[in-house]
Amino acid sequence: MPGIDLRSSLKVSLSTSDAPRTGARRIYPPDAAATQFSGTVLHLNMLVPAVVEHSEGTPAVPAKNLQINSLAHAGVVMPNDKPLPGNRQIKNTLEAIHKPDPTAPAGQYPAELDILGLKFPLLDYASTLELFKQWIAAREPHQVCIANVHTVITSLTDSQLKSINNHSLITMDGLPLVWYARAVHQAKIKERVCGPELMLRCLDQGRARGWKHFFLGGKESVLADLVNTMQSHYPGVEIVGWHSPPFRALSAEEDAQLVALINQHQPDFLWVALGAPKQEKWIADHLAVLDVPVQAGVGAAFDFHSGHVPRAPVWMQNAGLEWLYRMLQDRRLIRRYLMTNPIFLTLFLRDFIAKSLYKIITPTETKFKA
Repeated sequence: MPGIDLRSSLKVSLSTSDAPRTGARRIYPPDAAATQFSGTVLHLNMLVPAVVEHSEGTPAVPAKNLQINSLAHAGVVMPNDKPLPGNRQIKNTLEAIHKPDPTAPAGQYPAELDILGLKFPLLDYASTLELFKQWIAAREPHQVCIANVHTVITSLTDSQLKSINNHSLITMDGLPLVWYARAVHQAKIKERVCGPELMLRCLDQGRARGWKHFFLGGKESVLADLVNTMQSHYPGVEIVGWHSPPFRALSAEEDAQLVALINQHQPDFLWVALGAPKQEKWIADHLAVLDVPVQAGVGAAFDFHSGHVPRAPVWMQNAGLEWLYRMLQDRRLIRRYLMTNPIFLTLFLRDFIAKSLYKIITPTETKFKA
């Protein structure tokens, strides 16, 4: 597209309604995929990342007041934004347990970063379990969404799923999301937080803390083998209940009975395996009525840990090829992966190229000040 001045196409609108904040901060690329993906070529002036820098002592621009072209949000949400309903402690606990490395450049460790419209905290397994520990002590219900490429791409067109994810604690289950965060946001992420692995760590480390677990979803045979296997691998683990719901919508009476059953056992963790996005929507609908601090959808974890479905070899997991292994085992997943993976790859390349172009054409000393 000849004749486009990329630097002049970046329009930053600043609001001064909020009190200024100080400190060295950067706001990295906006999510151009906030506009619904339609398969058409987007104008390049909508793809230019915004880099807003402030030196120490200069008032910082509140992220919620930053608008770039027609985009409604910036790429990184600052940690002192208002916490989300149902997750009131996330903000404070994240700030307490995920402190930036003082030797790292400013902006490398935002409390959250944006991947195609979903807000991901920068977490590892240790900090995630520390969050769970505090939630359990407070006995406040929280939803945990374990997101992969399918989740992210589905959220582009499913506004309900997007809202659920952004009102929950969301972790990067898939390695491609970690690659995006590193390449586009320059985030220093040590590891992904994978659903099946997170579940095992909670079962294992929870034994010393007396954490109680309830399993919801899967077939009766899968649940029976899952309970036996977990009790064998982790002696002393407290699995207080499990339930295999029918493959249909529950009646109001059945739903009330299920809620009463779960609350009766007073678990600290509710592990839900109903498939995505059904499990995320079920948890969101029941979050307020379930007295369970940690409610997480873990997809195929029950099948893996019960031994009913073999998991990909470790080398494939580490190479980000677990999806390929699953697709070869279950042909029902072929359409899912062929529909979502190419879209993610396209948007990933688009955002990476846009950021690289912006760095080339913008002098490093250029700063936008309030």
